[in-house]
Formats: sequence, C-alpha cells, structure tokens
Amino acid sequence: MNSELIETFITVANVGNITKSANLLFVSQATVSHRIKQLEEKVGVQLILRTKGSKQTNLTVAGKNFLPLAQS
Repeated sequence: MNSELIETFITVANVGNITKSANLLFVSQATVSHRIKQLEEKVGVQLILRTKGSKQTNLTVAGKNFLPLAQS
C-alpha cells in the first residue's frame, strides 16, 4: 500500500483536522482529502467521518480499527 496514503491517514487521525494535517504534510487540503479517499477505496471502508461545516474530523469504527495496522 502507498506509504503517502498511510502517512496522511495517520496524520489526520492524530491531528483531527484535514487543513492542519495538510500544513504538517506540506500539501494542499485537496491533496489530503484525495489521499484519504484513495485509501478508503483501497481498504473498502470509510475511515474518516467528515461533517460539513465542521473543521474537526473523527475516525469511524473501521478507522479506529485500521489505525494500529497503519502505525505498524
């Protein structure tokens, strides 16, 4: 699996914000969103809950389960 996708997911999971994650990764917010979408397509489940109008992101149950695998 692509290490950029994993690194992006871990950063978003730890920071809880796509824009702040983008700044930490030195990429655009659109790039972070695209990478998360690609990863979700590869694993076949939604990993991050995105709430329109909210800057905070949360992990789904699948995302919480996937995080330890991504970190290893």
